[in-house]
Amino acid sequence: MEVKSGGTADGTEADINNWTSKAWQKWQPVDVGSGYFKLIPQHALTKVLEINGGFTTNGTKVQISTDTGSSRQHFQFVDAGQGWFDIQPQSAPGSVLDVKNGNTANGTSVDLFQDSNIDQQRWRLERQ
Repeated sequence: MEVKSGGTADGTEADINNWTSKAWQKWQPVDVGSGYFKLIPQHALTKVLEINGGFTTNGTKVQISTDTGSSRQHFQFVDAGQGWFDIQPQSAPGSVLDVKNGNTANGTSVDLFQDSNIDQQRWRLERQ
């Protein structure tokens, strides 16, 4: 997961892309308590990952924005087995980050979707 094209403006979408080790593909998790973390993109240290508007509907955009401490900017990592995790936003119980339509093409958006226990909703965390 990365910040699309390395953008830094509020509302810039998260998408997927081949790993190139760019700063906008690296995320720093910061513990905010109760098992939740904010995710800071390493190219825009005043921004965090968030669910657009705190909406809970399937297909809601995942983006970066200025850190406000909102629950829409807090995520928990739920072990899905074999080194994979679901990333669940505090503001949308029962939903997870999802690669839109399971597409594998570069530039495919990351959206919010009801947890369906499928591969496009699984994430691997790696220390860089």
